[in-house]
Amino acid sequence: MAEKMFVCKRCERSYSYPQPEERPIRCECGWWYYNDGAAIREIFWQRIEPYRTPHDLLRMFEAGV
Repeated sequence: MAEKMFVCKRCERSYSYPQPEERPIRCECGWWYYNDGAAIREIFWQRIEPYRTPHDLLRMFEAGV
């Protein structure tokens, strides 16, 4: 069986499907995707140098977000 893939809605890059409580996917186009256990959520954070992370990155892994 082929691994389930996730495709960025904006740039159409493909990644392994994010699982709950795993690290988020940081797409090259600047969008972050994470699985909160109920749905795939998305956050935009522009990738500029030095590379930045969303200010609420840790909140992505808290239960009930």
